[in-house]
Amino acid sequence: MSSDAPVLELADEGAARAQHLAAKQGVYDLVQEAVADRRERLLRGEAPQDLVGLMAAAEGRDGISPAMVSDNLFNIIIGSDTTERWIGNAIVRLATNPQLSERLRAEPGRLEPALQEVMRIDTVAQVIMRRVKAEESLLGGQTLKRGDQLVL
Repeated sequence: MSSDAPVLELADEGAARAQHLAAKQGVYDLVQEAVADRRERLLRGEAPQDLVGLMAAAEGRDGISPAMVSDNLFNIIIGSDTTERWIGNAIVRLATNPQLSERLRAEPGRLEPALQEVMRIDTVAQVIMRRVKAEESLLGGQTLKRGDQLVL
């Protein structure tokens, strides 16, 4: 199996998959365009003015490759969605539980563990269904056959 052939695939191979892949490609293209723009600015002698520029300027230093710059920026963009949802969940939890809110105001040292609990209880992680694409795969000691469904 080649490295570009995933073992798992989206359960819905129709329009949902096409929409997902198009959105992912759009974000990736946006990151690539921003990095290319900052590289051009650096070549013109401009100093980096933002995170993208700083990361582009770091290429070639300490083993930082162009792919590492793009991949890290892509992950930052994707991570902002889950962070936003987690903050929203924390606000809702505090707004709907006045006793918890009062306790955290009285005992600010409990804020961090409380937020970790919100992350655990009110998770922002999506459940994703996948089907095994390979003829046979091994995962956690379990044999998976082509077509088996997984919940990730």
